[in-house]
Amino acid sequence: MAGGLGITALLLLPLVLWGTKAVKVGTTITQSEFYQRDENKEQEKNEFMFDFDGDEIFHVDLDHQETVWRLEEFGSFASFEAQGALQNMAIGKQNLEI
Repeated sequence: MAGGLGITALLLLPLVLWGTKAVKVGTTITQSEFYQRDENKEQEKNEFMFDFDGDEIFHVDLDHQETVWRLEEFGSFASFEAQGALQNMAIGKQNLEI
């Protein structure tokens, strides 16, 4: 049991150091997913996007089921299947209905 506690503490150490600003982070890449439902109006809103150091790389147009690159040139260096975002949104929706 003590070994499990030590592993947990070791895994939490980077978070503690980051919170004290003892660890400097050079760059970050973020994947953000949002799903929201207004039950009174029966409306749904959702968003799926990637950003690098706070600048959007792309987002997925969930209505048209396509990846929209912030700059067209990004699409020639990388690819992203919009279907993956749609699957994540379906899981998010299911989790909210539990």
